Amino acid sequence: MCGTGTGEVIVVTSRNFPMEPPVATPHRIWLYGGHGNNGYCEDDVTALCHWCGQRFPVVDEILEVITAISGDANLSPDQSPCLELPTEAWDEPRLLSQCPHCHKPLRFNPFIVDSKEKLAADEVLVDVDNLLTRGASLLESGEFEKALECFSEGVKLRPDDLNLLSYRAAALLRLGRNQEALERIDDILGRQLASGQNLVHVYTAKANALVGLERYEEAVAYYQKALEIAAGDNNLWFMQGYAFYQLDEFDQALASFVKARELKDEFRTSLHIGYCLLMLKRFSEAAGEFSSLISEGSPDPQAFYGLGLAKYALGDKSEARMHLERFIKMAGPEHEHLLPQARKILQQV
Repeated sequence: MCGTGTGEVIVVTSRNFPMEPPVATPHRIWLYGGHGNNGYCEDDVTALCHWCGQRFPVVDEILEVITAISGDANLSPDQSPCLELPTEAWDEPRLLSQCPHCHKPLRFNPFIVDSKEKLAADEVLVDVDNLLTRGASLLESGEFEKALECFSEGVKLRPDDLNLLSYRAAALLRLGRNQEALERIDDILGRQLASGQNLVHVYTAKANALVGLERYEEAVAYYQKALEIAAGDNNLWFMQGYAFYQLDEFDQALASFVKARELKDEFRTSLHIGYCLLMLKRFSEAAGEFSSLISEGSPDPQAFYGLGLAKYALGDKSEARMHLERFIKMAGPEHEHLLPQARKILQQV
């Protein structure tokens, strides 16, 4: 019995063809339902005796001969040994043996019917997909260390998988391990594993790692590379603006933030526009930005801090005092670095 690539099954019956001794084919049996619902392959390679009908394990000496024959033939993984082996393989005298039960003579075929390697490869694929799914879920829930473990294990099994490599870099960034993330991202770029929109993600991740390392000029260069491909991404414009702001390039930062807001109006963008205007000494416009945020119900203390600074610069001391006092009352641990300046101004007004 054999099959074709189109799914046809062909049954061939030999007649008047002497087969002495009879041929036994070594194979590995698939047992259904052995592990859960999927089943598994037996460890032993067995054969069926033509004479007595008993199944028996094929001895190592025969298996070694078969392995040597396949190795000498230099077959590719896509070639079938039963069809591609040279003629002399079928006449190999070392394949002559006997049944261990009835002791009658047998000749073994010079190949093994075995799907264990393919099944093992399929299991690896399933394991990798499970690791990717679990890691992504852990990353989303903020369990960054556990997520990193999943992605790292997946990369061991599938070292060129762009999703796993990118997620691993993302987990490192979330953990603040920016130098390590940068090295992983450079490996992706060096091996040219990403293209198109995926390349945007890799460029962005590299720029974010550089920001974390306070290498802002280099970060700007990679945000610009990403924007050449994805000019409509508001987050890229925002992050480029942030890098420019850290470089004291306030005109360029403002332009980037304005573009980001054109694409998507977000609180963080308007807040940074207000601070850029403050740094550019455009105090009336800055006050307008912060006032708008507060009138929209912003709970962020930094809007009151910015408005207090703008009012102080404009000479409106009572307004400055009111907003800075509100800021100090609302400030959390993340605003500690702003409190000394706020208190200093309050002493002056």
